[in-house]
Amino acid sequence: MVKRLLLFILIIFSFFGKAQCPTVFDYLGNPSPHPYFISCTGTSYMLNFQSGTSWGAYTINWGDGSPTVAGGSYTANTILTHNYTATIDTFIVTLIIPALNCTLTGIVVMEKPVNASIQIPIGGVTQACAPKTLSFTNSSTDVSPTTNFIWNFGDGSPPVPFTYTNAGQTITHTYLKNTVNCQTQITLQAMNYCSFGNPTIANFNPIQIYDVDNAAITPDLLVRCWPDNVFTFTNTTQRNCLAQGNTFQRQEWWNFGMYWPPINHDSIIDWKPWPPTTPISIAYPAVGTYSVMLRDSNLCGVDTAIINVQIVNPPTASLVAPPGPLCQNAPITFTNASPAGFSYLWDFGTGGGFVNLGTGPKTNVYSTPGTYTVQLAVFIPGAGAACTSTVQVVINILPSPTASFVNTPSVGCNVLNNVVFNESSIGAVSWSWNFGNSNTSTSQIPPNQNYPLVGAYIVSLTVTGANGCVNTKTASIIVRPNPVAAFSPTSTCVGSITSFSNLSTVTGTNAINSYTWNFGDGSPLANTQNPPHTYSTAATFTVKLIVATAFCKDSTTNTITANIKPTANFVFTPTVGCPPFPITFTNTTLNGINYFWNFGVTPTATSSAVNPGFTFSNTLQATVNNTITLIASTGAGCSDTIKKVLTVLPRPVASFTGNLTPGCSPLPVTFTNTTLGASTYSWTFGDNTSAIVLNPSHTYTNNTFLLITNTVTLVATNSVGCTDTAVHTIQIFPKTFTSFTMIPASGCTPLQVSFPSVPGVISYTWSWGDGSPSVVTTTAPSNHVFTNTTTATQTFTVKLVASNGFGCIDSSAGSPVVFPKPVPNYSATPVSG
Repeated sequence: MVKRLLLFILIIFSFFGKAQCPTVFDYLGNPSPHPYFISCTGTSYMLNFQSGTSWGAYTINWGDGSPTVAGGSYTANTILTHNYTATIDTFIVTLIIPALNCTLTGIVVMEKPVNASIQIPIGGVTQACAPKTLSFTNSSTDVSPTTNFIWNFGDGSPPVPFTYTNAGQTITHTYLKNTVNCQTQITLQAMNYCSFGNPTIANFNPIQIYDVDNAAITPDLLVRCWPDNVFTFTNTTQRNCLAQGNTFQRQEWWNFGMYWPPINHDSIIDWKPWPPTTPISIAYPAVGTYSVMLRDSNLCGVDTAIINVQIVNPPTASLVAPPGPLCQNAPITFTNASPAGFSYLWDFGTGGGFVNLGTGPKTNVYSTPGTYTVQLAVFIPGAGAACTSTVQVVINILPSPTASFVNTPSVGCNVLNNVVFNESSIGAVSWSWNFGNSNTSTSQIPPNQNYPLVGAYIVSLTVTGANGCVNTKTASIIVRPNPVAAFSPTSTCVGSITSFSNLSTVTGTNAINSYTWNFGDGSPLANTQNPPHTYSTAATFTVKLIVATAFCKDSTTNTITANIKPTANFVFTPTVGCPPFPITFTNTTLNGINYFWNFGVTPTATSSAVNPGFTFSNTLQATVNNTITLIASTGAGCSDTIKKVLTVLPRPVASFTGNLTPGCSPLPVTFTNTTLGASTYSWTFGDNTSAIVLNPSHTYTNNTFLLITNTVTLVATNSVGCTDTAVHTIQIFPKTFTSFTMIPASGCTPLQVSFPSVPGVISYTWSWGDGSPSVVTTTAPSNHVFTNTTTATQTFTVKLVASNGFGCIDSSAGSPVVFPKPVPNYSATPVSG
């Protein structure tokens, strides 16, 4: 275990150091930062230590106590060999490369594939009674430190894992009740590195786990009626795992109770082997309840069963038949006078035998005269024969007379009068009639009857024979309702399909099933419920409707007037236009009085004028077809409809933007065309100039001293010739004129120059050009003295920056010329005289 823990620690250490270490080829030839070298021969092993990387100075500790190998350098793919002489062991190989700060570890595993094996230890058992702890020895061979074991005890408990140290060990497991069905098997799975994922499995079976039997007693009956007092009891115990070897100590013990005075001791049959089992009969001394105990034993212990049996007093059957006369085909009720709490079987003597009809009185009808024996059996279900009591009565069934008559008629519509009854009974000496209409009679030949109301009537004749037996016959008389014929309408229009609505009704459940229509214009009859019909001439016609049910019918007539129908029409021009599109419609309808127009727009627009006008619009970028509907009607309600299409072409939506903020002249403006649905454009800029480009640029000038407002107009035209106009205004401030005069423009130094005011300027900034400070003033004129201290003529540059009342700024310059002051210079010749 210590070696395996060390191995784990070294692998983790190798993992954290592998970033600086080279890889080494493992036993499969794969480069690995922590290689495994596995030998499964069970003999000595020659290790080939090889890397695909070169490195400097190193040391290798082979982990088996042999001297450490040191080298000054390693060349890639060089094989370093080492022979391990052990047969089964595990070694740690350590490679250290100081220059790389590298410590690499590998694992040498020398073993054979493990072979799983199970043995029962000396003194151990393989069969026992639950709960029981059993022992098992792990006798696996070729076990190495990489071996893992898994035990499965076959009782549904979780598998138990162990390390290689379990080899040779004895482990225990407790088998509990009801976890094994008599026998199971133990499974040991073993696997090490040399198993390569294919473990070996050892099974040991059978392991037999027993339990006590399930004791049971089966009596021949649970209930008997005195004096029937002998019960037979059979041992029907379910023996646990008998077929699996649980055959030891099979015995039974009986106790039939302490019920035999005067001794009053238990009646016991002491332990005896079984099987065989012999049924035991016991006679109990009196009415009562008796307990019977059975004890069953086997290797695992004793189980007990207890049942109760009863001896009760027998029932007594009692049956009462009604007094006579008892007549053929008449219900006869028999009374069950037996005590309650039992079961009952009836036999009415007609050959059907006994049937279970339960408690209470029972009624039977005998269809044939004669003598019958009626029996009632009272019994306790599941008890002995002594628990059944039977009683019988004999009855005589007398023949009954036969009532018979025929009534004519038996069916009518609305009213049924003079119904005749012809009596033909057999064996009758008296008659009793009930006609269902509140009338009765005792005559053999009764009077005719009337039925004035719709409904169903039941007629009955009861006859009595000489022996007092009676018989009754009934018959039905039905007075059905007539249907009530009705329909609409009473007016229509010539040439229009008239839908006749059947308004006929009928009461009760007899539906109308036929219709006959005569439209009064010589056309063929119609037989549908709601027929359509078209009258071709203007006139008044008599229409007749006949309706019928399966038994009765009715008819009615109405007049209907076919009125003349108008002919709707209208005209308009043009039929195609650009929005807004005003149109006046000219109504050319014949025979019309009232008019309804729908112009086919959304939201709905209508008119009742004779010749209405309407302006159509189109906000879409597509052609809109408006369906114009005219409904013309007469005073009688006859109408005609006509529809025509008016086309409204799409209109472009003209719009544009630009830097339209008021500004100083000259003001350049670029216009951005945002029009929708147009193909050509016409611009006017409000200053007598124009353009036809998509996005024009224009420079506005204002050479006056006043504010100028220009109106910019864009007319957009689409491909179908419809136009739209967009308008904006722009304000142009006047240009500032800074041209100035100098009075005088030249002269001798010092030269005073006057600068008169400039029209429209409200602010002056003068730069004199002679090094003196600039002057800002809102007034004019301004004066300045220019000085020329040189001997040459000087020209100064005077600059004026001026602004007008709109904030517009401009500049100009002037150049005064200053002549130098003369310097007197002379000489006298002679200088004296």
